[in-house]
Amino acid sequence: MKGTFRAFTGAIASFNKDNFKMKTPGATIGIRGSGNVLNFSPDSGTTLNHTIEGSHVVTAVDPSGAMRTLVTMPGQTVQINPTGGMKFVPTPAFILKAEMDAPRTAGAPGT
Repeated sequence: MKGTFRAFTGAIASFNKDNFKMKTPGATIGIRGSGNVLNFSPDSGTTLNHTIEGSHVVTAVDPSGAMRTLVTMPGQTVQINPTGGMKFVPTPAFILKAEMDAPRTAGAPGT
């Protein structure tokens, strides 16, 4: 699968957040009771994760083979490149659009 995915985990996170992980070829994103927009580009091999609410644990293996982890908070976007390098980046417009345009559920931001 490729493209952009928006999720609010709700009850999943309250029962067993360790059983819900989003994976791309370059990263694993674990939840801490939150909403996010995740994008994977197969052309560049780049993963973007934008935290809407709650927090996320973003993990990738860097070129030396070491596992690296970043924790993101609301409004933060992390970019993971194909070699496992991670950095916080300004949120791209298409991610903000995905955050705002998706159907809202009760309790989600903006409802």
